Amino acid sequence: MMRGFTMVVLGLAVAGLLLGAGASTVSAGQAGKAPTGGMGERREILDALGRRVRDLHGLDVVFSAASLKVKDGWAWVFACPTSKDGANRYEPVAALLRMQGGAWKVVELPCLEEDNPDCLTAPTYLSSLKRRFPGLPAEILPRDAEKELGSVCTP
Repeated sequence: MMRGFTMVVLGLAVAGLLLGAGASTVSAGQAGKAPTGGMGERREILDALGRRVRDLHGLDVVFSAASLKVKDGWAWVFACPTSKDGANRYEPVAALLRMQGGAWKVVELPCLEEDNPDCLTAPTYLSSLKRRFPGLPAEILPRDAEKELGSVCTP
């Protein structure tokens, strides 16, 4: 549990740094795509994620890197959080967001612990996610979560 918290905090802070500094990476999946609203939509998505981290953990973070896929009002994010001053790096975070009422909302913040049957790397996690969220485009979901996360949040 603590490791998942640390991973969430780290992922969020790193993504905020890049967002705040204007440096970022966007990963467009084969059918999922980078946000069509450009940096504005990207900022809205990452801001929603940052608010969720603050609400859950009391940390104000920025993201130094983020991979973002968007389709049909859904967004999948892998992000690397750091403290706003850049002194602290936190564990990476993954999140599923949905556009609701004109604003992006985090609807799922999966844990990233290895060998945990309830976390993102579990073989049945993504199929369970699709069952719980009808209409979720499979194209935005990671094919290999560990590999994709590792390519975003490298030291």
